[in-house]
Amino acid sequence: GTSKSKVAYCKMIGGRYQAVNLKNPETIEIRLWAGTLVLAEFFASLEMTDFLVRLTKRLNNKQIQALTWSKIVSRIKRTTKYKYLLPYLKCKGLDKMERGE
Repeated sequence: GTSKSKVAYCKMIGGRYQAVNLKNPETIEIRLWAGTLVLAEFFASLEMTDFLVRLTKRLNNKQIQALTWSKIVSRIKRTTKYKYLLPYLKCKGLDKMERGE
């Protein structure tokens, strides 16, 4: 369907406590990361959020739908912008994992 019909569907099935909250008509709220007291993990989460926002702004819907975890990690590896993100992914073994591919 169209992007508008997908948003309408998400609003219908999703509550305000879903990973993506569309209940407020003025905002889109994203809740992806668990809380942490580890400073490096906190900054890695912020960096991943920044990376995903910047990435999705550059891609069209078809390109976004074609993304895989390994493609995302490959793009992260090609940037030097983030101090905490890649070391965190490596520490957790997420830099080589294939997520549902």
